[in-house]
Amino acid sequence: MAGTARREIRQLPDGPVEEVGEILRELKIDPFGLQPKQLEGYDNLFSIRFYFGQYRMVCSISESRRKVFIRRIRHRSTAYEGLKQHS
Repeated sequence: MAGTARREIRQLPDGPVEEVGEILRELKIDPFGLQPKQLEGYDNLFSIRFYFGQYRMVCSISESRRKVFIRRIRHRSTAYEGLKQHS
């Protein structure tokens, strides 16, 4: 998990924080089980909607290694601002 995402979790209200924990547990079992939406214009970036669709978790998923790298966790209004491809 990116340091940015860790900081963003601490800034979330209690309701979304609880849901983030559930999402992380699900991602460990099956990275594609929550049907993340692939972001247009990005090779390997996905978005997971949560907490009544108000928040987004943006992540990279390695199918071969079954690893998920959480890039950011934000309100939908700012989730995609300044997003760049991860090298």
